[in-house]
Amino acid sequence: MKNNKVKEDWAECTLGEVCFTTSGGTPSRQNKGFYNGTIPWIKSGELDKGNLVL
Repeated sequence: MKNNKVKEDWAECTLGEVCFTTSGGTPSRQNKGFYNGTIPWIKSGELDKGNLVL
């Protein structure tokens, strides 16, 4: 399924083709240093929702 937000020069692939996923514990929300950084967070439950554009 093509997503109009994906740039023409990007390759479309499945997440499993580019990385290994696993579930784990969520870092404490009380430590603000874990959030609002440059790495986007994706919950493991969101991995089956379709296209992810980061």
